[in-house]
Order: sequence, then C-alpha cells, then structure tokens
Amino acid sequence: SAGTQGIANATNSDEIITGSFVNAQAIINYINKQNPEKVSLVAMGSSGIRIADEDILCAKYIKNALENKTNDFPKIIEHLREYRSAHKFFDPKKDWAPERDFDLCLSLDKFNFVLKVKSDGKNHVFFNKIEMWKDSHIESAQDYH
Repeated sequence: SAGTQGIANATNSDEIITGSFVNAQAIINYINKQNPEKVSLVAMGSSGIRIADEDILCAKYIKNALENKTNDFPKIIEHLREYRSAHKFFDPKKDWAPERDFDLCLSLDKFNFVLKVKSDGKNHVFFNKIEMWKDSHIESAQDYH
C-alpha cells in the first residue's frame, strides 16, 4: 500500500519505476540507459509513514551504484537480519512470515526487469515490464494491467 500511495502522489514526476533488491541491477541499468537529468529515489517505508531500513538501504544501494561507489551487500543483509521488521521471519510462531521470505526479498538481482508505471489517461495505471540486457540495452516491454 505504501508503494501505491507513492505512485499516486508522484504527480510531478516524468517517469516512475518501482523496484527492490531483487531487481536492483536492472534499475541501475535502466536509469543509466535513460540518463535522466535528475533521479529521485523514494523509500516509501512502512505504510508510507515510518522509515523502514530495508527501503532506505535499497535506495542507498542503488544510489551508490549509480555514483560508481561500492556496496557491501553482505553487511546490508546482516543489518536487516537484526532489524525489527525482520524479527517476524525468525519467529516460529509466526508461520505467516516464513524465514524463506526474508531470503527471497534479499535475492539480489534475481530479476532482470523494471516495472514502469504507465497511465491510460483515465485515472487507471498499470505496469509496463521492461526487460533489460546486461549491457543496459532495453530488450522488450510488456504491459500488465
């Protein structure tokens, strides 16, 4: 829901893409390919109200990569494993949040696409899946409503 609110409120943006650690390199490649004058990385946090380290760290990861700075992903994982929002994944009483989900959310670069927000001009938005080649060239695009 926080991401949805972020998309709905990004009224002055020229383009919106969504992402996380699972498609971080695709995001980096896409931004580099587009070469925009300005990039805003918005970490929506928990419910769009509270800061969430996982969102902040993902934005910093992408920012560092765009600025050709190094990232220490194992250190990020270590930090997030101890972070309050991750505790549910390691509590056997909370079977609705299996530990495997923690690992899946931090599967760095598992997917080679970005989801670009598009509008039909009638207050309906959908995602355009844009697959990326490793050398930053756009491979194909497909719409998802």
